Amino acid sequence: HTPHKNRHNLVTILLFVATQWVMLFATLAIWDRALNYYTEWAEVALFVAVLLTSAITIPFYIFVERASLGFGRLKPQMTTIYDVAFWRHERHWKLADSPIVRLFAGTPFRPMILRMLGVKIGSRVYDGGSNLTERSLVEIGDDATLNEGCVIQAHSLEEGAFKSDFIRIGKGCTLGPSAFVHYGVVMGEGSVVDVDSFVMKGEELEPNSIWRGNPAKLHRFVEPITDDGSKVSARASA
Repeated sequence: HTPHKNRHNLVTILLFVATQWVMLFATLAIWDRALNYYTEWAEVALFVAVLLTSAITIPFYIFVERASLGFGRLKPQMTTIYDVAFWRHERHWKLADSPIVRLFAGTPFRPMILRMLGVKIGSRVYDGGSNLTERSLVEIGDDATLNEGCVIQAHSLEEGAFKSDFIRIGKGCTLGPSAFVHYGVVMGEGSVVDVDSFVMKGEELEPNSIWRGNPAKLHRFVEPITDDGSKVSARASA
């Protein structure tokens, strides 16, 4: 396997370097023109350069990430680190680690970027700076809240075995700062993962439940509030 893996790694390196060089040359070309026009247009030339750089950078890295999957979506896997399927997944990690995944945290633009990167994401989602390692394996419902530093990781590497699965975060769910959700987790509507808590693989969180700790355990249930402002029993709503 070693020669084959080395060749695969070499191709990954070349693809990564090529994408970075393309972006570098495009950026340099834009700013070269902006500086040429600076004496005539001053700040306007710089403003246009910033807009053009953003207009090129975001679509380019979205294209690279989607291309790394053959413009498809990831599927759950259970294989070894010596399998070509894992090597392809590893290449996807390398090419998908772009600056745009950290842009616009806490703004309405963040869910838009995640949607273009392959996340199935609902409406009115707040994302204060989450980290999603396999974006096309994640589904996030309406009105969810992802706080700063939370991690949604749809894979694991254990003793040479690679496993991945879907993660489903229901409507109105909340992930606290630095919370960690592992692969195979299903969060029922209105459930909460508390600060610094680690939800282990395959857990199913009941609707309107709060989970806390490492590993996270059921802490208590909360009473959801309906649209008319009245409370409903958490057990009844579940």
